[in-house]
Amino acid sequence: MKLVSYLQKNTKLSRRGITKLIDEGVIFLNKNIVESYAQKVEVGDTITVEGKNYSIVQKDLQDNDSTHAKMLLFHKPLGYVVSKNDPHNRTIYEILPKKYHNWRYIGRLDKNSSGLLLLTDDSSLVHKYEHPKFNLQKEYLVQLDHQLSSADIDQILKGVYEGGDVLETVDIQKVGGQTKSTRYRIVLNQGKKRHIRRIFKALDNKVLTLQRVREGKFVLGNLDIGAWREVAVK
Repeated sequence: MKLVSYLQKNTKLSRRGITKLIDEGVIFLNKNIVESYAQKVEVGDTITVEGKNYSIVQKDLQDNDSTHAKMLLFHKPLGYVVSKNDPHNRTIYEILPKKYHNWRYIGRLDKNSSGLLLLTDDSSLVHKYEHPKFNLQKEYLVQLDHQLSSADIDQILKGVYEGGDVLETVDIQKVGGQTKSTRYRIVLNQGKKRHIRRIFKALDNKVLTLQRVREGKFVLGNLDIGAWREVAVK
């Protein structure tokens, strides 16, 4: 069981209150400062919160919280922003039912991009999936203005320098057997803001369409535009 879920179940603290205390470094597990929202606890562990000790016993772990965490796979349409509130643009929450309005998104897609967006009811999963050490692979289909040369592809795989950043790519492959195709499949481990668009801008090319088709083990598949599917995370 995750420490956050244990405290939420056994104290009067809210999840937000617990994560705030973790950020402040005032929650201890076996006398060590807890630094991660994803920290797990076992039988025999002792959690200290604001001077009060909580000892973990077997019955506390019978309901494994990881089986209750949920992920929403959402096919984000073009023209919507990934934000809770935006006075100038339509947000994804205008499409999603009210029951998902408190769910948090993992990463973003810009207004002019479509495809797979993950949301979850478990804030510790947001921390886990967005942390660089987790290396959550993200896969995209991109349509370009013109074909890439062999030199372009070599440069992309080595890393493209743009705006003071080195924009890295795990893999890039042309899609389809047509030699004149301008569609490519590109895989990232970590994505900086407008990562893919900046890569091709630096190479004097232009992204015409951009769609995310995979995040880690979650794939877009045949999910319709604007549709969603809820899955349990184990």
